[in-house]
Amino acid sequence: MKPPSIGVRRALASICVGAAVLIVIAAGLPSRAAYTGQFIAGEGFAAPEIGASAPDFSTMRLSGEPFVLSQTRGTPIILNFWATWCVPCEIEMPELQALHVAHPSIRVIGVNLSESPAVIADWMARGGFTFDIALDPAGQIASLYALRGQPTTFILSPSGVILEILYGATTRAALEDILAPYLG
Repeated sequence: MKPPSIGVRRALASICVGAAVLIVIAAGLPSRAAYTGQFIAGEGFAAPEIGASAPDFSTMRLSGEPFVLSQTRGTPIILNFWATWCVPCEIEMPELQALHVAHPSIRVIGVNLSESPAVIADWMARGGFTFDIALDPAGQIASLYALRGQPTTFILSPSGVILEILYGATTRAALEDILAPYLG
């Protein structure tokens, strides 16, 4: 018996590939959040992915007071990961401050990456920045959020769902566009 011609083999291969594509479309692919997140009893699914609940954390503020992310529910949150040595962070900090002043209903929280409170306080004072700073001295929060670099900004809805993730420096206008449904 003679083997099928190249044309027949190509047709069969095309049918197999087409069938595989249809199966994937019908079944759907899992979201990446299913692999990077976790289920939290009483709260549901949390992952550092758009559309998932933001992972909860507790830490200390620069002011020395405790900070728990889940206690900020009810208001939109700008969660910005930064460091004083980061040039793009330095560029965007005035933008975050302007948003903080212009829209008091939006909570801006800077998560500082592994720097001493004295260095952070001095840097904040020199820049005239007044929004909340959460400390991440051991990088645990950065790890929880699968941080790829700084600055990275997570925009959270009042219910704690991640609306957007911005990598690199951002602007007040870009944040206002994303938060438009929550601005009064």
